[in-house]
Amino acid sequence: MEQRMSRRDFLKLAAAMGIGCVVSGCGSSPTAVPTAPVNAAQTPASINWLEWWVNEWGKENHDALISGFLAANPDIKLDVIDVGYDEMLPKLQTAAMSGTGWDLFGNEPEWLVPWVQLGMAEDLTPWLAKAGPAFNDRLTNMTPVYWQGKPYMLYLYLVSFNLAYDAAKLKAMEIEPPTNWDEFYTACKKFRDKGEYGYGMSLRPDSDAFTGKMWALRACQAGGSLVTPQGEVVFNQEPGIIATEWWRKFYQDGLALPGSETEDKQTTSENLATGKIAMTIDGPYIRAQCQQINPNSDVHWCPAWTQETGGYLWGGSGICMWAKGQHKEQAWKFIEYFFQDEIMLPLSQKTSVPFALKSVLAQPGLENDPILHALPAMVSQDPEHSWAFSPIPDLGTLYLALSEAVIGCVKGEKKDIKGTLDEVAGLWQKTLDEAAKGG
Repeated sequence: MEQRMSRRDFLKLAAAMGIGCVVSGCGSSPTAVPTAPVNAAQTPASINWLEWWVNEWGKENHDALISGFLAANPDIKLDVIDVGYDEMLPKLQTAAMSGTGWDLFGNEPEWLVPWVQLGMAEDLTPWLAKAGPAFNDRLTNMTPVYWQGKPYMLYLYLVSFNLAYDAAKLKAMEIEPPTNWDEFYTACKKFRDKGEYGYGMSLRPDSDAFTGKMWALRACQAGGSLVTPQGEVVFNQEPGIIATEWWRKFYQDGLALPGSETEDKQTTSENLATGKIAMTIDGPYIRAQCQQINPNSDVHWCPAWTQETGGYLWGGSGICMWAKGQHKEQAWKFIEYFFQDEIMLPLSQKTSVPFALKSVLAQPGLENDPILHALPAMVSQDPEHSWAFSPIPDLGTLYLALSEAVIGCVKGEKKDIKGTLDEVAGLWQKTLDEAAKGG
C-alpha cells in the first residue's frame, strides 16, 4: 500500500489533483446508458466486486474478509475480480461507455464525475438513510464522497499529511516538535540562524505537491477548503489568502533549503533521511521511506496541530455501487458488513490500512507509534473543519491554474493575492457549474 500511495501521493493526499480528465468528454452532456443487468438472477444471488486490494491487504486477510461475509450471508455469492491498479481506470472507462459492469467497484474521487454523468455510480443517499444511525455513526464525516451534494462513494480508507521531523536534529537544536504553524516557522528560523545544523525543510514551491500538501493544509487549518460538497468554490476566501500569505513570508524569509525549489519527492526524502533538512510535510509512509534510505533515520510525526482551527485534509480510495445492478440489496449488504467496527478494526491492525471508520482512526495503542500517535487527534479534534477531497471535473486544467496562481503569489511574481485567487476560482466555478448541468 505505501508504495502505491507514495507514487500517487499528490493525487490522494495532496488535493486529489494533478491528472487530466479521466474520460473523453468529462464535463459534457451525459451519454445514455443502456439498461443491462450485471448478472442474471441466480440462487443464491451472485454479485461481483472489481478492485485492486488483494495484494495490498494481503491475500490471506482479503480471503478472510470475503469468507466472513459469505458465512454471514449464505444466500449471496460474491466473486472478486482483482486487477492491478493500473488496469482499473481503463476497465471502468470501458464499463461506463458500454453500460455493463460490476455490482461493486473500487474507485478514486478524481474519477467519479463521469461515472455519475454516465449513470454508472449509484446515489447512496437512500441506502445510507435506510441503514440509519447504527451504520452512519460509525463513519467519519469524511467517509462519504459527494458530487452535487449527493454521496456516490464511500472512502474505504483515509490518509492525511502532517509535519514529519528528524528527532535527532530537533533534539540537537533543543527544539520541541512544533504544535502549530507559528512554532514551525520559529523552528525553521532557528535552523536558518544556526547554519551548521542545516535547514528546516525543503519548500519545493515549483512542484505540484507544494500547493496540494503544504498550501492546502495551511488553508485547511485556517478554516478553508477547496470546494464545498454542494459544488461552491471557496479557496479564494480568507483561509486561502492566509495560507498564501504565510507561505509567501516563509519563502521570502529564505527559510527553505537553497536549490530545493525544483527537487522531486525522492530527493526530499533523501534530504530528510540524511540530515540535510530536519522537517517535511508528508504522509504516514515517510518514516519507512527514510529508513529505506538510511536505516538510522528516526522520523516522527508532530502532535496534531491547531492554528485558527484543528482541521486536517484527507484523501483515500473507496467503493461504489453499480447504478444499473440487479442485486443492489446484496451489494449494499456487503458494504454494511465491511463497514463494521468488528470487521474493519481487526483488518486495519493486520494490514496497517487506516480504514475510514471512527473506531479505526482512533484505535487504542497508537500513542507509542512514532507516526500514528497523532492520528486520533487529527481525526477527532476538529471534525467540523476537516475535509476529504471531493470529485473535481477537468482536473488537470483546474489544478494547473490553481498551482500556477498560488506559486506565483508565494514567489512574489503576483502581488494581488485576492485578485489572483478570485480569477482562478472563477475558472473552477464555471467548470463545476457546466459539469453539474451534465448530471
